[in-house]
Amino acid sequence: MSDNRTIAMRWSALRDTGAGYHLRVGEEAARAKLALRAIAKNPHLAEQVVTIGLRGASAAGKFALSLYLLTYVGLAELGIYGLLVAVATAVPALLGFGLSDWTTRECIDLPADQAVPLAGTRLGFTVVVHCVVQPVFWLANAYLGEPIPSHFALLIAPILLLEHLGVDAHGPLIARHRVMLSSVALFLRSGAWPLAIIGIGWIYPPARSLAWVLAAWLAGLVVMALVLSGLLLGGRWRLLRVRAHWLRGALRRSWPFYLSDIGAVTSLYADRFIISFFAGLELTGIYVFFWSAANVVHSVTVYGAFHPRVPALVAAANASDTLRKRLFQFQSIVLVWALALFGLLWVGVQLFLHLGIRPQLNGHLTLFALIIFATLVRIIADTYHFVLYALGRDRTIAFVNLALAAGSAALNTVLVSTAGLMGAVIASIITAIGLLAARRTLSRT
Repeated sequence: MSDNRTIAMRWSALRDTGAGYHLRVGEEAARAKLALRAIAKNPHLAEQVVTIGLRGASAAGKFALSLYLLTYVGLAELGIYGLLVAVATAVPALLGFGLSDWTTRECIDLPADQAVPLAGTRLGFTVVVHCVVQPVFWLANAYLGEPIPSHFALLIAPILLLEHLGVDAHGPLIARHRVMLSSVALFLRSGAWPLAIIGIGWIYPPARSLAWVLAAWLAGLVVMALVLSGLLLGGRWRLLRVRAHWLRGALRRSWPFYLSDIGAVTSLYADRFIISFFAGLELTGIYVFFWSAANVVHSVTVYGAFHPRVPALVAAANASDTLRKRLFQFQSIVLVWALALFGLLWVGVQLFLHLGIRPQLNGHLTLFALIIFATLVRIIADTYHFVLYALGRDRTIAFVNLALAAGSAALNTVLVSTAGLMGAVIASIITAIGLLAARRTLSRT
């Protein structure tokens, strides 16, 4: 209090002297100093700021890579990269058998000697599944004449494995309240390497290719794996155990999560495959660019601002009044972040388009505005997904996501084939509104 009073007295004295411009600058500096001091004294606030910052940097790194590919490599290559991102996101859902969300909820507030064996068993199971499935897939790829070239296959195979392990590790870290570490790991696997390859491409123009991008992606995942391996230092590796009995039980009970994951991934990424089929890779690249821009805000708000609070929702699940109050509080924070970031994003994209690097994008600003609206609705809808998760309504989550996937695929097939990119956006708006209505209604019944 004395520090605050001293600062106020100093600026009051300066005001009396008519310090003008210097006074205004000093006042801003004082406010910034007080804000930083408040953050430093509140560890939860400091963690929230850093977590959202890292999540934002991760999403911004991906978007910067889209700009880089758009500017220096080509729209078709951006479309191919977007399809590869969709595959890397789909693999943890298809080969995860719903165990990620199940393991996360099992690990909430468990002591380390119980949580580490569960997380280790889950990660080990992922490695075994990839060792079985990936050889079959790549043999089929060779038999079909290598539609995916072998030099790409050597990069894509470890990328798919390490991306899956990164996804599997993220949830248990959140459950163990290691939010900062999970955010750092996420930044390494999705935000740091795009910035690195962009810098390399500027310095060394021959690196402006999809092969170099994939190599940088793999390097980022290796660094992430090394950082997470540091958790086993100091004797923690002795806690690792194979919990075969737990794994068998988890596989029997996690099927709602499995169906939910498949539905969620299908509804989120099927549109770009449908666009590539009906409209070609260049229009897919345009769609991926605008979608990636809007997804920056979705990632920051849902997974940076809301997801770390899910353990608090789980703890409040048995008290409806407490759960409702916390949900309203968390949703308010998310909505404020979303509106502010979408405003900044709109201005930033407008400035980029004025550079005239890709003139064909200028005719799709209405498309971008509608994508922003659909993403905002999806952000609110996803908060209710976590409410259903906190309430343990796993089958409801699975039913909603599967219905969403079927509806999204049907709408995109019909609308993209008749209205092109605008049809894809209209389909995303309809499915987002339906998703919000379904999740909100089912979370209150």
